[in-house]
Formats: sequence, C-alpha cells, structure tokens
Amino acid sequence: MNNSLKAGIISGLFAGIVLGTAYDITTRIAFSLDLFESWWRPIISNITVVNIPLFSFWGIILGVIYSSIYTLIPKKGIWKGLIYGLFLYFIVGIRLDTFLLPYGLFLWAAGDAFSEFFMWILYGLVLGYLFELLHMASPRIWN
Repeated sequence: MNNSLKAGIISGLFAGIVLGTAYDITTRIAFSLDLFESWWRPIISNITVVNIPLFSFWGIILGVIYSSIYTLIPKKGIWKGLIYGLFLYFIVGIRLDTFLLPYGLFLWAAGDAFSEFFMWILYGLVLGYLFELLHMASPRIWN
C-alpha cells in the first residue's frame, strides 16, 4: 500500500466523522428553518449513532478515491479538497434531490440541498487539509 493511499484512508476516516457530525448539525438547522416535512423530523433527527459510522465508512471510500484522483483536481492544497467537496455535492447531493422533485417532495429536497451543501463543503475542506498534512509528512510518518 503506497503512502498516498494510506493518507487517503486516514484523512477520509477523520473527514467522514466530520461529515456525519456536520450532517446532524445542518439537518437540525434545516429543521429549525422548516425545510423538511414535519413527519420526517423524528426519523432523521435522532440517528447520530448510525450517521457517524456510516459516514466514516463512506468517508474512507471517498478518501481513497480522492487520493487516486488527486493529481487530476485543479488548484493546490486545501483548494483541491474544496473542489472535490463541491463536486461531491453536485454529484451526490443534487442528483439524489432531483429524484425527490417529481414526487412533489419539495421541502425534503430543499432541506437536503441546504444540509448537504455545508456537509460536503466541510468534508472537502477537512479531507483536503488532512490529506495535505499527511501527504507532505509521509516520509517521516510512513517509513
């Protein structure tokens, strides 16, 4: 296993923990703004115990993908993580919200779009920062 892949796994794990925490916080903010239907509130608001391990798992997978496409992303440093987070927001978040719109679930789509925007931006920033930190320090840490 090369050093870039190790840095992607570790940074993805910690960024995934931030991803799950950010999702819980931003979803509660979206509830306070009445962006979700009232029946959806008890289902989605109290699942922190599920979100943290789930998003940690996906954070690792997306961190490995980030480490493999790192050279293809424009800019340098933490900006790469931000661009990757925005890319994930449009690919994952907006794409899934478009499936809700034909069924008339406009509030649900608005709440998801609001909470997922901040969630993916934070994920990208943390992933970019930690990956740069681990990738630059890799000769000292991994050998």
